[in-house]
Amino acid sequence: MYRKETTRRDVSTISVRQGVSGRFYGILLPCLGAWSRESEMELLNEILEWSQGLEEWQRDALRRVFIDGNVSPAEVQKLIDLVKEKHGCGPQTDARPIPLNAGHLPAVAGSGSVRLLYLENMQNVNRFPQGRRLELMPDRLNILFGENGAGKSGFARVLKNICRARHRTAVLPNAFDGTKPRPIPSASMVFLEDGNPRQVEWVQGQDVDSALAKVAVYDSACGSDYLAKEGASEYQPYGLPQLNRFIAVQREIQAQIGRDRDAIRLDKTAFNDLLGNHEVGAIVAQLGSGSDGDRLKQLATVTEGEAQRLVDLNGILATMDPEPEAKRAEQLAQRLETSSITARAAQRYVTDAALDEVKNRHDRLLKAREAWSLAQQQLHHRKNGQEAELLTGTGNDAWKLLFEAAAKFSTEHAYVGHDHPYLGDDAKCVLCQTSLEQDTKARLRGFSEYIANEASRNVQSAAEFMDDTMKKIAEANFVPLDQITAQQLNEIDPVLALFAATSVCQWNARRDWAQQAVHTGIWDAPRPALPEGETLDVRLSGKVQQLRVRAQEFRKALDQEAKKQLEKERTELQARERLSGRIQEVLKYVGDAQAHKKLSDCYASLDSRGLSRKATAFATKHVTNALADSMNEELRALGFRGRVEALISGRTNADAGQTMVTLKLKDCENGAHLVLSEGEQRVMGLAIFLAESRLQGHASTIVFDDPTTSLDHHHRRSIANRLTQLAKERQLIIFTHDAVFLGDLGRTIIKAQQPAHYLTIGWDGKYPGHVKEGMTWETADWKARLDEVGGAAKEIQAEAGDYLSEALKNRTKDCYTKLRGTIERAVREVYMNETILPFSDEVSVNSYGAVFYQSQEEWEQLMDIYDRCCEATDAHDTNGEHQLPIPEPDQLIKDVESTTALVQFAKKAKGKFENERGQKRRAAKKVFVNTEA
Repeated sequence: MYRKETTRRDVSTISVRQGVSGRFYGILLPCLGAWSRESEMELLNEILEWSQGLEEWQRDALRRVFIDGNVSPAEVQKLIDLVKEKHGCGPQTDARPIPLNAGHLPAVAGSGSVRLLYLENMQNVNRFPQGRRLELMPDRLNILFGENGAGKSGFARVLKNICRARHRTAVLPNAFDGTKPRPIPSASMVFLEDGNPRQVEWVQGQDVDSALAKVAVYDSACGSDYLAKEGASEYQPYGLPQLNRFIAVQREIQAQIGRDRDAIRLDKTAFNDLLGNHEVGAIVAQLGSGSDGDRLKQLATVTEGEAQRLVDLNGILATMDPEPEAKRAEQLAQRLETSSITARAAQRYVTDAALDEVKNRHDRLLKAREAWSLAQQQLHHRKNGQEAELLTGTGNDAWKLLFEAAAKFSTEHAYVGHDHPYLGDDAKCVLCQTSLEQDTKARLRGFSEYIANEASRNVQSAAEFMDDTMKKIAEANFVPLDQITAQQLNEIDPVLALFAATSVCQWNARRDWAQQAVHTGIWDAPRPALPEGETLDVRLSGKVQQLRVRAQEFRKALDQEAKKQLEKERTELQARERLSGRIQEVLKYVGDAQAHKKLSDCYASLDSRGLSRKATAFATKHVTNALADSMNEELRALGFRGRVEALISGRTNADAGQTMVTLKLKDCENGAHLVLSEGEQRVMGLAIFLAESRLQGHASTIVFDDPTTSLDHHHRRSIANRLTQLAKERQLIIFTHDAVFLGDLGRTIIKAQQPAHYLTIGWDGKYPGHVKEGMTWETADWKARLDEVGGAAKEIQAEAGDYLSEALKNRTKDCYTKLRGTIERAVREVYMNETILPFSDEVSVNSYGAVFYQSQEEWEQLMDIYDRCCEATDAHDTNGEHQLPIPEPDQLIKDVESTTALVQFAKKAKGKFENERGQKRRAAKKVFVNTEA
């Protein structure tokens, strides 16, 4: 047999060494578990325990990485919101972190093995009809073949989710079904655990029995764990890639925080105009996150008095000869002092207390008048109750004046020494000069008693008091400022001048209100309000003090030391006035600086170097020589031909947040990622996957989803051999669409005499995922094909009448077409003893000897049948005038049976050849062995 010679480069043993810098060099080997179940349990437990000391948002990020493999941009933003909330540089968020716990990690199963039996009752899985079912054999290799789009991925995705595979995506319901809400995929899994049957129900998004985590699943995505993103391959046990992804997430968060921080532009030079030798300038010079905003607001608040003070200072310091200004200020102060006294006197008549007193006095007058009226009524009636027949008006004020005048004349002139009225026998009326009768005397005595009555005296007193009060109010001076003084006051303090004018108006309004109330007796009308704040006299007194101080300061302006103090005061006020116009900008700068400081602190807290060092420590502890040795064995078994010196590098890239790995080819200066092909890197990933599976401590099922992607025929054949050997130890499930690989696998299985369970996945009408026992026509061997053609021939025979219908003729043609292809396959597989195989670069010279054991007669019989197939098939165009009749069903059945018999005869001849060749080989091994005669 001729074989093309190739240069084979052995894989060197992975070495572990300590670098001179103290860094750990080596390969991080990603895998579903650690190199043994005990080591895996230890690693995951250590990661979980270590995570307890992290911030809750970090533990939430770890959870997302372990569950989903990556963190989406939307989830990263949620984490950023949590981080900002934690550091006080963002609003409170409704989202709460869900820390990583043991339930989020792939379960660490015991040493018992798990083997899958049935995947059934599949509901809402892709476009599968409800109830799809997949039956598997637990003790052999299960091969599921199907073309692209046939439904293999649907089964594979469900298995990945049920078995908690490293890389799994959500199983979707029918994407073309608009049912709302979207139905949830589910299925049942029947499996053996330590030989005991169990069944679990799987529902998308819900936890599954942890025992199924023992099932390992390999697909092309697994290889990404073993391939570097930046050209260097990285190998880490399961858990370490997740840590690196977590570190990458934290770096992404840090980068976004940094961008947010840098977006805050802090340009303090914009406030250079506020700098100077004053308090405002000192604060602005140090303006930043620590600036006192309240103090800045206080400085920026310039009162009216301070604003006026600045005007005064400007005037004082601008005057060359301050003495006239000083005198002018003193004179105005003197006039305003007089105005203050006047205002104080005027205000006392219109205060609320004063107006309340006016009302009280008016009320007392009204009550006195009521009492006086009662006394008058008594005057006009005698004691016996009869009317006294007095003149109208007797007892009123005019009458009282007349009576009092008569009394004065009597006591001072007519009857000196006697009280009025004098009622002696010689008494006469002082007005009419006639003698007094007895009843007249009695009347005069009553008049005297009336005048002496308290009510009369009270009403007189109250009236006098009220008249005096209203007179004083009416005569009060409500013009405290003369015209000149008011004009000068308006020049230096317009606000105070306006207040004075307003106060005078209010005083007059209140006086008018009081006078009107006294006149009408109506006090319910709204009382005009007084100006708010300090009274006018107080304000004028304050201005007087300011003017006198100003006069002093005018004179001090001649004193250089005093002038410096005034200039300093003016500088402070000017700075505060400028600050007041820009206080909002300054406060915004302080707020931005505080936000910048918080974001900077947050950014610093996200330094990932500590995390990288921890990931390196985990890698150093859990990457073992056993895995390295096992990986090299697998690489050799898989036909890897590269000579690679793999250095386990624990050098941590602080910026990348990763433990970097570099694969180097021996005697090659270029990096491995520049030399190794995609297929070679894929083989390395598969080798490590197989290596870790061997070291699991159990023999659970392994699922392979298209394991030969990107591989050439050399590696396909090696993988077929390796998987066939692995199937002796455990159940394997292989999904593939690669017919070449399927052929290699089938031949390897036959040679190894391994049992295999073939299934074909295809379409059933309009539904994918239909599972059929055995292989498709294209991949079936000659025997399976003959069985199928024979069955179809019998169906045609059963349906045929005396003559074949057009449809049956077409079916007969189809059968002969398939029979022709079957004969061709039988020639290759049996007659030529598989000397040459499709897609193979080998010629099995030793196998060709079987051809000479075939009978010429039998060969000619087979050729007769083959010729009939060529005549009946539509694959060849035949002249219309020379059309041959379609063979009857009986002939078709006979041809199928004859072909079967002829191939069986050929197999026997082939067996005879193999037997004789085996005897010769055994004899060749006994060259130096004594044999009996």
